[in-house]
Amino acid sequence: MAIALFERGSTVPWCRPFRPRPRGACCVTVSKPPERPDPAIYSQNQQIQAGQIPTWDSPDIVTNRFVPWTLHAETEVTVRNLSPLVAAVNTQVQLSVSAFGIGLSETPLSAQIVTLAPAAAMTLKFPLTQDILKGDQSIAVFVDLYHPNDLVAINSHGAQAISGFDTKSAGRHVTRHFPVANPTGAAQLISLAALPNNLAATVAPASHTFAPFEQISASLTVTVPAGMHNAEERVTVIAHGAGGSVVGGVTFVVTVND
Repeated sequence: MAIALFERGSTVPWCRPFRPRPRGACCVTVSKPPERPDPAIYSQNQQIQAGQIPTWDSPDIVTNRFVPWTLHAETEVTVRNLSPLVAAVNTQVQLSVSAFGIGLSETPLSAQIVTLAPAAAMTLKFPLTQDILKGDQSIAVFVDLYHPNDLVAINSHGAQAISGFDTKSAGRHVTRHFPVANPTGAAQLISLAALPNNLAATVAPASHTFAPFEQISASLTVTVPAGMHNAEERVTVIAHGAGGSVVGGVTFVVTVND
């Protein structure tokens, strides 16, 4: 009798061991990351990273009249929002200046706050000081864009560092001197090179071992071909430091008008 009761009891459903019911694969819905703005300006570093030849005559920065070579009273800066969907609200546009050259110390000049609609562009004007306008008519200008949600950081910094001459005033075989400085507190070898051009340009020295913060005078020599007329040529000099890092660059604008 006892055995029969035990056998019947062992078949009661609540005595069966618990086994979880198999389930299908679990799908978790992940929300799409929020869209972000992309305030941008022509960036030499971005060009180099993409394997392109950079110029320090930025298409987004206007500083000079070419003939005669003179500074505009206001520097024009064009900034863009490359995001097609999100506005770049309260983007700070900071403009700094230095003497014309490579690796020289920069001085903040002024800043503006702008809002860029999706896929929009805006041209801003930054007045130069009287001290700048009365000085050397070749300067370097640096633009930095700041936005807390910037999608692409590398295109938020751009520069313009140009000097120039015209052949009617200066001739066809011209040498121009420009300063090059080591902007770091450590000694380093800096190499100078003229990027591909049509004016048989040469740079001296080709390299120099700089002491910390040392500054030297380098030179660029160009020869305008006899058959070239009514042209506007550019020669860019780029400086590389330790490990191939880019120290900076300058671009010379040559107006062939003789």
